[in-house]
Amino acid sequence: MRWLRYLVIVGALCAALPRAAQAGGTPAGPNVQVTDAGLANVDDATTPEIAAQAGALYAAWSDTRAGTSTERPVYFARSDDGGASWSANKRASLLSYTGFTDRPVISVAPDGSIWIAWWLNQCYAISGACGGVDRQNDTRLALSTDGGQTFGEYLALDGDDAGADIDSFVEIHAENDRTFILTNNPAGAGVDVLLRVVNRSGPGLLQARTVRLSEGSGSGRLTDNIIPDGPRMSLAARGGTICAAWEDTRARFAIYGACSADAGATFGANFQISGSDDFNPRLAIAPDGTLYAAYQDVAGGPVLLRRSGDRGASWGAPSQAFGLASGQRIGSYDLDVDAGGQILLTTAVETGSSSNKTSDLFLATSVDRGQRFALSGPLEDGQGQYPSIATQTNPRTAVGGGPGGQHAFVIWSDDRNVQDQIWSTRADLDSTPPSAPANLRAQAGDTSILLTWDAASDASGVAGYHVLRASSAAGPYSRITPGPVAALGYRDVGLSAATYFYRVYAVDRTGNPGPESNTASAAAAVGGGLAGLRGTIAYEAGASLALRGFGGAGLGAERLVGQSGLPAFSHDGQRILSLSAAAGKSSVISQRLDGGDRRVIYTADSLISSLDTASDPNYIGGAFLQQYYAPALCQAFEPRIVSLQPPQQVAGVTAALATDIAITSDHAMIAYTYRNWCNGVGVGVYDTPRLCLQNVATQQESCLDGASAEDSDFVPNRASIVFSADLTGQREIWLADVLPNGALRNLTQLTRGPAGQPSLGPRASTDGSWVIFERDVDPGPGEQRVLHVVRLDGDGLRSLGVAGTTPAWSGGGPAPSFIPGSNRTMLPLLRR
Repeated sequence: MRWLRYLVIVGALCAALPRAAQAGGTPAGPNVQVTDAGLANVDDATTPEIAAQAGALYAAWSDTRAGTSTERPVYFARSDDGGASWSANKRASLLSYTGFTDRPVISVAPDGSIWIAWWLNQCYAISGACGGVDRQNDTRLALSTDGGQTFGEYLALDGDDAGADIDSFVEIHAENDRTFILTNNPAGAGVDVLLRVVNRSGPGLLQARTVRLSEGSGSGRLTDNIIPDGPRMSLAARGGTICAAWEDTRARFAIYGACSADAGATFGANFQISGSDDFNPRLAIAPDGTLYAAYQDVAGGPVLLRRSGDRGASWGAPSQAFGLASGQRIGSYDLDVDAGGQILLTTAVETGSSSNKTSDLFLATSVDRGQRFALSGPLEDGQGQYPSIATQTNPRTAVGGGPGGQHAFVIWSDDRNVQDQIWSTRADLDSTPPSAPANLRAQAGDTSILLTWDAASDASGVAGYHVLRASSAAGPYSRITPGPVAALGYRDVGLSAATYFYRVYAVDRTGNPGPESNTASAAAAVGGGLAGLRGTIAYEAGASLALRGFGGAGLGAERLVGQSGLPAFSHDGQRILSLSAAAGKSSVISQRLDGGDRRVIYTADSLISSLDTASDPNYIGGAFLQQYYAPALCQAFEPRIVSLQPPQQVAGVTAALATDIAITSDHAMIAYTYRNWCNGVGVGVYDTPRLCLQNVATQQESCLDGASAEDSDFVPNRASIVFSADLTGQREIWLADVLPNGALRNLTQLTRGPAGQPSLGPRASTDGSWVIFERDVDPGPGEQRVLHVVRLDGDGLRSLGVAGTTPAWSGGGPAPSFIPGSNRTMLPLLRR
């Protein structure tokens, strides 16, 4: 009968999302479009940059509204209300080019002067184009001294017209008396990395000098077989410190840099920031002078972060900002530091192929110098015609003050509509972490340890707590909670007989992690045998339905009671129901626990792939095969509640391809695993299985996304549900409270098995005190399913030593003693 259970799993897609639970910056308000109605549907806007100064925001980007695909003027907009609205777009580049205007960057001096620089390539004096002048490899500059009402355009660097065309990245930083432009020029097989220092002695009076930053002619990376453009560069300035970083050919495409301690008058020796084959550097300088450098490997892997306290002379070990799931990569990102020293990483996380990719935009923040990051997002809000398949590119961040404190202003290019547009949003920042939890205590249990602690405090409020565990007091300590624990207690489950050491830290409502608590320890015990358990278990043994009864301190002999599967006990525990299939039809069989009085109580003209019972024996739940024919054939397994007398459907979900079903005792709610939908018009596949709950009376439905959740069962006499989900890197058993609208809250982890031994198929005992489930005890590629039980509070894990699948349990044992609010985590996965 196992083929019934897994019939529709073939071909399902599985993917994971980043699982950091809380925001380091709290998104405030909707996304706001920066590009205006002048950008027609046939135009595209790309590569935005943003600057903040004196309460105003300034944006620059290139788009094709006034040119062609090879003529992309630079445009500008301003916001004086914190990004809630943007001014009419204004063209900042004045000349017409028959070439590519690439990647404008913007900086605003304290005196309000607005500086925009960009790269120009493939611009030749052919047929009068480019004004009759060769302008390839030039760096251009626009300047406004009237708040962006008008701009003048200048030549910032006359690049090598005879050199190879370069697809490069410039950077800029403006001060009242001077502006720094980081650029480059072809030299040999690479480029020279140059800093143009532009001094302004009066309105329109610009004088510039050039400082070569890269040591050795042509050491800057030009191109290679992996990355077709470059070098990517970054510029950071604070006080009198000016630092630059770039992709270099030394050490085989490593990141190099140089710093000045005297406002750019002189620079120290070059220093190496990364190892080989790294690219895309970003720099930021904290208020205390700490220099931060971020970069990626060429495969688009995670962002790595290093810090230096001596302007790059020495560096700490690189740390990874946050993990990526299989198939994910960082497309583009930005680095900044706020006035409190909090590190900000704005990242576009991509999935899919290069020709068919989607992405989500996240803000990662750290208040402990990059040791731990909180992750907020997605920042994009789902507006637009195609939000589910949109990509976000070139995110850039500016930090500024305003009402309520510090804010991160994020801008990016987004294809949520028919063309690329520029969008922005704001996140409110909090760089003050919560206090440490006090008086952490550990109480030993049976395969578990119960932790309790006193509350931490924070000005913005404590969102929850994370638990750290180690095998010795000295550590190292690893986090064992996938999301913040909602209350002042947590039960660590699935433990061996050993002593464990714990610490706890709080997370505030903006995601800041606080200092750790005191250390507490306890020795978990492993109880002996199955004493105290009672009743009968049922499970599939090959093609047969098997029963065993608890007696004394163990289980009785196996009894086979027919060729059927997917067992479910009646709520009074006196009968066992199961499914049998033949000739494309399914029958529901009911029999006594001794195997007698075996009879068919319901027959369907299609296959049924899951079964559950209600308190009223006249109602059952199942996932019924439904075929749709037009315009194309597809098959669904639809969750339904049916009555036996008269035989009819009383509730259901159409067009859903479900692999399991559960119904509440009063058959008022349905839970099912939603893998894809099929209605004849089309078929859609979800990235991961969705656990969906529907209120039968109101038709309200809520789904748990991104957790690969399935195999659910409602707990008798409780508004709770157990299910299997991958929230910790391995499928384990979870418990959650159920709200009337089907939403889940207070997720509680009940099992934590050895690596490679997932837990599956939970079913609550009929007394509502225990859960029986399967564990694949073979850590290799094969399967060896052994039945286990655990109390509903996660204590008392036991192996039954029985090989079987799809178990059920009539009976149970002594009820667990729940600690109110303990062991509960908050995970941002509920989506309506």
